[in-house]
Amino acid sequence: MGVVKKYASSGVDPSVTPPSLKPVQMRAGRLKQLCGVATVANGDSATSTHEFGEIPSSCIINPASLLEFTALTGVIDYDLGLGKKDDVNGYVAKSVNCLIDGADIHTAGSKGLTGITPANRAKRAWEIAGYADDPGGNLTVMGTQNADATADGSIALTLDYATE
Repeated sequence: MGVVKKYASSGVDPSVTPPSLKPVQMRAGRLKQLCGVATVANGDSATSTHEFGEIPSSCIINPASLLEFTALTGVIDYDLGLGKKDDVNGYVAKSVNCLIDGADIHTAGSKGLTGITPANRAKRAWEIAGYADDPGGNLTVMGTQNADATADGSIALTLDYATE
């Protein structure tokens, strides 16, 4: 096989005329951060949710973002996903687990955003959530506890993302 030169999704191929402009979030975006801590009480049941806040639908999420947690005994399945709020239905999840799917958080530790695979790194939040088109505005970051908690504790999310 010969030597090849390839361009990443953030690079510009000079042989393409006119050069395709990459989204600013990929080449020179402004890094922002959503930080939130949710408390969990002993007895919080499965399907309890934790709203961490909102991010722009057009942002690019850093997969190195981190979910940290104390020992939440019993919680062996935790999801982190994205959805949209509206005045009629409240919060409507598009994907309950597009950022983290089925994390075991019953012992203290941390998890990266395992749902953002290498193939999804250059995708915008709305694409990762599974929307066909950008719904515009903000998406809500929501955690779902899929098992009963048998201990008090907390879950902290530090989500880094790039915007225009």
